[in-house]
Amino acid sequence: MKLLPIPGAPGYRVDCENQQAYSMKRGILRPIKFRTKYKKAGLTIDGKSYGTTIWRMMYCAQNGIDITKIPSDICISVNNGTLIVMDRSQVNKKSGKTRKMAQPQIDRLQANIDIIQQYYKGETKPMLSYLYKAEKQVIDHYIFTYGFSKERAEIVVGVAVNKFLDRLRAGYPTPYIKSAIFRYARNESNRLMRQRELFDDRQIIEIL
Repeated sequence: MKLLPIPGAPGYRVDCENQQAYSMKRGILRPIKFRTKYKKAGLTIDGKSYGTTIWRMMYCAQNGIDITKIPSDICISVNNGTLIVMDRSQVNKKSGKTRKMAQPQIDRLQANIDIIQQYYKGETKPMLSYLYKAEKQVIDHYIFTYGFSKERAEIVVGVAVNKFLDRLRAGYPTPYIKSAIFRYARNESNRLMRQRELFDDRQIIEIL
């Protein structure tokens, strides 16, 4: 039996070969009892209860990922002994079964998870390179799709990228990097629009 530490969960170990996790608190090795066939369990981390599964524990232990930082919208399961990473939206909630995710989607998702993992290990260049390319693509999208001026698009998207980095540094990563930037850019664009409308209203009041 080979026990691996679970990053982000001190006091816990996982045996990937036998798909069993253990608590080592108080110096005693105790097997964790799982609930349901999906092997769900609750870990106590920093005094708080953290729900997870054996598959997530195994994946994080094997890849050196802090289990508290792996995005909740990522679903990890096992098939014939192989861990599979999926987008949670691919899970059919009614039947509990999963639909096959297109391989290019899986590859992109895994590549983004790898970039995030490298970032948390101090290797920031892959993430910054990805963000640079994504920023240019989103700026072009706002210019050609919504008719933004280059200056306005750069301001909106720049705020979005900084928002993504702030959340990443705070421990809230998401593998849907470009989608997150689009979402934050949309929020910033709406904020600026509301601000402009408020300013226009004040100008009208002053004239009256």
